[in-house]
Amino acid sequence: MVIIPALDSGLIERFDSQVGHELFAIQRAYQFCMERVKGSGFLIHSDHAGSIARAAKGGVPKDCLRYSPPQEPHIADAMLKRIVGRAYYKRITEGIVKQRRPETPLHIELERLWKAEQQEFKLSESPLYASFLSQT
Repeated sequence: MVIIPALDSGLIERFDSQVGHELFAIQRAYQFCMERVKGSGFLIHSDHAGSIARAAKGGVPKDCLRYSPPQEPHIADAMLKRIVGRAYYKRITEGIVKQRRPETPLHIELERLWKAEQQEFKLSESPLYASFLSQT
């Protein structure tokens, strides 16, 4: 997941391989930022130091990369965990919950982003992003 608050832009993209997903995410974030920002001035956060090193060797400038320890999650990581958590909840309660409450715009967005192969979205229109802003 990539978010660029200054440009009101977000991206979620599915990657099916278990191997190299952090490196892929860093490279895709760099490509997405270069398309939008047209230069430097952005940081790509990752909690995987090895992937940061490989990305730097693969052409991503070191000044664009920032290691964020797992115990210090950043908003994109927290948003992704919320998407996955909602999908997990729905899966484990399927057949158990007889009647769900009506879905909120947040629930609808969580499901849409979970099912998306690739989805760009405006942060200003995102109930998910707004829910994190209201917590600060």
